[in-house]
Amino acid sequence: MINLLEKMLQGKITYGEQKSVIVEAGHIYTNQLPNSEQDISIDQGVKVLQLGKLLGFCMKPWLFIDNYNPQFQNNLSLLDEQAYISSITAKGFIPQKVIYESDLIPQAKEIVDYLLKKEEALPESKTGKVILKKEKILLYNPAEDKYYCSLLDACLYQQKLNESEICITILDQSYASQQKGTKTIVSKLGIDSSKIIPFYYHTPCTLSHESSSVQNVFLKENFNPSLKVKHLLELVKMLGEL
Repeated sequence: MINLLEKMLQGKITYGEQKSVIVEAGHIYTNQLPNSEQDISIDQGVKVLQLGKLLGFCMKPWLFIDNYNPQFQNNLSLLDEQAYISSITAKGFIPQKVIYESDLIPQAKEIVDYLLKKEEALPESKTGKVILKKEKILLYNPAEDKYYCSLLDACLYQQKLNESEICITILDQSYASQQKGTKTIVSKLGIDSSKIIPFYYHTPCTLSHESSSVQNVFLKENFNPSLKVKHLLELVKMLGEL
């Protein structure tokens, strides 16, 4: 941290004058109630917003609500969305934009069609599921008319990078495989994935959400992320180097 401050004082960091940063935190499903996972994410999100502002970035908080995958899980809607937004606002995370996952479906369809046309994707012979040809990342299951989470998140990053130079997403470490798949899809679309910074934290006893589990990201469960959970200061240093 001292080295970062020294660089700032010496004028070696430009304070992000021309750069905006979207920070997504508090991701939640409509069939769950807020818990410690969201509490930690929002707490870290507020800290990142504050630190980014100190570095001179234009910080934009976003909230992403999954109202799509619960449709395939036959679970009742539990989330009081307005109450949740009010609660995170009271904690200092005031969303400039709230995105619902179901609204990304038309964009996801366009991406699948594009990747099929470019022969970057193909239907898998046994199941008919559309996957990235080389990386075996799941995109779409026509039998269920279901788009997979990594693809939908890639759609979200497309939108984010139309409105900012950098995206920070604050997630539990259980999302590591899903983010790996997402960044791979983003790269196939010609987008610079280095502008996407997943910031993982650890919630004790957290189970992977079904939609973001390894078996719903890769055709074969052969992904083993060598995960290093970033300390908040590491993220500050990364911002300072941008």
